Amino acid sequence: MRISIIIPVYKVEKYLSDCLDSIISQSFEDWEAILVDDGSPDLSGVICDEYARKDNRFHVIHKRNGGVSSARNVGIANAKGEWVTFVDSDDILSFTFLQELYSPIANGESVDFVHGGCSDWTEEGLTINQFYEYRIDTNMPFLFSCMRGLPFSKLFRLEILNDVSAGNMLRFDEKMVIAEDLAFTFDYILRIEKYALVPTVGYYYRRDNYESATKIRREISYEQELHSSVHLYESMMKCFQSFKMDMYKNSPRYSECGSHFLETAFALYRGSCQKEIRISHLKNDFRNEYLEAIKYAKTLHLKRLLAFFLIRKNYRIYDFVCSLIFKAL
Repeated sequence: MRISIIIPVYKVEKYLSDCLDSIISQSFEDWEAILVDDGSPDLSGVICDEYARKDNRFHVIHKRNGGVSSARNVGIANAKGEWVTFVDSDDILSFTFLQELYSPIANGESVDFVHGGCSDWTEEGLTINQFYEYRIDTNMPFLFSCMRGLPFSKLFRLEILNDVSAGNMLRFDEKMVIAEDLAFTFDYILRIEKYALVPTVGYYYRRDNYESATKIRREISYEQELHSSVHLYESMMKCFQSFKMDMYKNSPRYSECGSHFLETAFALYRGSCQKEIRISHLKNDFRNEYLEAIKYAKTLHLKRLLAFFLIRKNYRIYDFVCSLIFKAL
């Protein structure tokens, strides 16, 4: 078995058949598809079972709802292929997508990671996102800088995901609620030496379905936001250090992480947390290195002003302004 396709499934009965039909029609045929029904309340699970009866390359796992990271981890644990790729259950693949993604391996290249491009898909049509030319490389800073965060249009070697020599098997952090894909991919590339970039854009990413397992953003608590931002920061800094990227503060990745921390600080004001507790969180949770990252976050207008107060540890002014803003919403 060459490729295991892992597909988390949740509330996609409207789109699921299109996704699975596009997989059946692949020119590359040596695959299995693991459909992880994450407690979907609609007919998605029934549709999965129907496809498994029609084609024995589909394997269905029904589980209680645990979120997209949990579903992906179940898929990895049951994968039998040499390589793993992830597909959103409302997206579709072009006829030659897997063949193009697998081409470096078919050509005998000894790579541990393959990264392709994608196209945005809405009811209005396709938007082609140009990706890099075909490239085999060991330049990890380049990969780190150009890599897309989402896990689709990539091939991960299953042997590396299950390797415990680095301390533990590599899995998605199920406590993360944002940027879990990016942290996972950061952690993965720390374990590899050689990769391929493939200019395929045959992964069609649906932009107009906001209820799927991977595109929905549920109510997120401050604690969840903080955990996610810290994990992402730690994974990112390990990459900077491992790849000897001394000028990392100029990296868009660093700026992106700072933006996540700024959003985490805003999360304190979505609930009914009392003022002194909020200020205590700001003082104790936002370490100096996190504030330094916020300094490089790309924000506009009011958020830039709020970041100014937070970076300078003017917690009470920051709290006062944020409270006024959220009361007005």
